[in-house]
Amino acid sequence: MLDLGGGLRLLVIEALIACTMLNFSRASNIALYTVLEGRNELINIDIASIKKKLAASRVLSDLHKAVLKIVEEKGVATPSEVLDKLRERGITITKQHLAKILTKLANLGLIEKIERGKYRYKP
Repeated sequence: MLDLGGGLRLLVIEALIACTMLNFSRASNIALYTVLEGRNELINIDIASIKKKLAASRVLSDLHKAVLKIVEEKGVATPSEVLDKLRERGITITKQHLAKILTKLANLGLIEKIERGKYRYKP
């Protein structure tokens, strides 16, 4: 646990930036908290969520964002389920194209590939 409360604002900012630069698997093992000045209120800073939003805003096309949104909405989704949802939204792509998109999203740490049994992805 890393407490970002108190003085030394530059140190706080540096710690937050360092956490967002970690690869996704390491960042998910870090709990980051701060205490608001003048209150006894502990606030959790969700590094994984920040990393996802930063990555999504920088490098993803609208199609990548649509696929990511489907996986997040379903919780766990097979490629076939993602294709069906895309078609419902008027987007038609091949299985191969979807596989590339899912691989990119997994490499960015935005989704996780579940390799037991039937291939599935989760946010």
